[in-house]
Amino acid sequence: MEAAKIKEILRQQNRTVSEWLVNYNKRKHEHEEGRLELLKKSELNGHSKMKSKPTETLAVKLVSYDDNNTARWLSTIEIVVKTLNHKQAVLLKLCQECKLYAPKHGGRPGWIAPIQFRMGEIIGACPAEQILKQMWSDIVVFTARLAYIKNCKF
Repeated sequence: MEAAKIKEILRQQNRTVSEWLVNYNKRKHEHEEGRLELLKKSELNGHSKMKSKPTETLAVKLVSYDDNNTARWLSTIEIVVKTLNHKQAVLLKLCQECKLYAPKHGGRPGWIAPIQFRMGEIIGACPAEQILKQMWSDIVVFTARLAYIKNCKF
């Protein structure tokens, strides 16, 4: 495989990781709603005499639901959040709040200035653009490695 293809694959994986990091709260909420919906459906069908083992059927469905790609990604992000230092945790939280806008045309990403300002308010120091980019890159790379270990699909 040539170097250009490898770089493009890595860029795409980093974009996927960034999307999971930034949209974690929304996806966690959707996943929990889906799980509750599964439980509600089983309660409605649980009184049916057609099913011989409703509890076993529900358990199998829940295990399958909790072992899908979304669940693995959510678990990965939760582990990452627990391992971040204070500044990285603040950066991730702020990126989630501003949805990490990065223009496709190049130029300065739209998330830098607002996050610099907010970090200055929260931690008492306004980090340089390069420091923010490096911190974000470190979070993304760590998350990608962990996602690979946890068998998440990119």
